[in-house]
Amino acid sequence: MQTQPTPLISFPASLPVVYSGTWPVQTLLLIVLGFVVVYWMFETIISIYHWWVYAHSVRVGVPAVSIHLGVSLVLILFTLSGLL
Repeated sequence: MQTQPTPLISFPASLPVVYSGTWPVQTLLLIVLGFVVVYWMFETIISIYHWWVYAHSVRVGVPAVSIHLGVSLVLILFTLSGLL
């Protein structure tokens, strides 16, 4: 069992050319995950639209949309749970 605390995330030594270190790593990670969530939201809206418009049967569309929204919500909450 480890007796010392786990070290924080650090960038490789060759990265200062790209990243100057002005923002903490956690802030950058939060910004990137924020963009992922916004992109995910747009993709969800587009896919729901296509399911409603192009589905041949409501029996297929309603469960597909419900499952998609449920899985998306669970995955987004799981992804962001460690940051909030």
